[in-house]
Amino acid sequence: MKLFLYGGGRPTKKDKFNQVLLELLPKKDLKIVFIPSSGDKTGRYFKEFKERFVFFGFKKFYFFSLEEKYDKNLIKDIMACDAIYLSGGNTYHFLWWLKKRKFLNILWDFVKKGGILMGSSAGSILMTPRINISGAPYYDCDENKIGLRDFKALNLVKFEFFPHYLSSPRLDAELIKYSKTTPYPVFAAKEGSGMIVFDKEIKIIGDYNIFYKGNSFKLT
Repeated sequence: MKLFLYGGGRPTKKDKFNQVLLELLPKKDLKIVFIPSSGDKTGRYFKEFKERFVFFGFKKFYFFSLEEKYDKNLIKDIMACDAIYLSGGNTYHFLWWLKKRKFLNILWDFVKKGGILMGSSAGSILMTPRINISGAPYYDCDENKIGLRDFKALNLVKFEFFPHYLSSPRLDAELIKYSKTTPYPVFAAKEGSGMIVFDKEIKIIGDYNIFYKGNSFKLT
């Protein structure tokens, strides 16, 4: 299993997470698929993605939409790629479309076969058991406008992931409260931080707060 969870932000080549990523990726020409959380009609996010990931040795980039331009005939090509990247955005919207296209099992098979699965923000949350954390904190959260009812996600790891974390008494109180509702530890990642899961080993890059059963711990 090869997972890359990114805490969000606008990364640069000098970011520690990107340096570790560069060391761990295979040294060869790589193919990667970009799956946006929504349509990306202008292609802006795909363009930014390509500009970033060419640095890591990726030579071929594929755009795969779950919405109006969805083409199931491309799934075989996706499975033949080295990596899949799940973008940031509204987590409820993203998971709704993944379920509608029955794509969670495809991602599971991709990871099982040794493919690299990457995610930023919402894309990282989707790798965890559930996306309930997207509703926290109540004053600055994703809105479930699409009406998703089943919050179960890929369940590739046994923790929850909170991106864009910036410590404050108000936010920490909300995450402590949330941690009492889940059996999983919550890793709150600052922008520029990340987690890399290679099989049973977890590599943590950057500063984190962990919230678990009503308690908070700093991890550096």
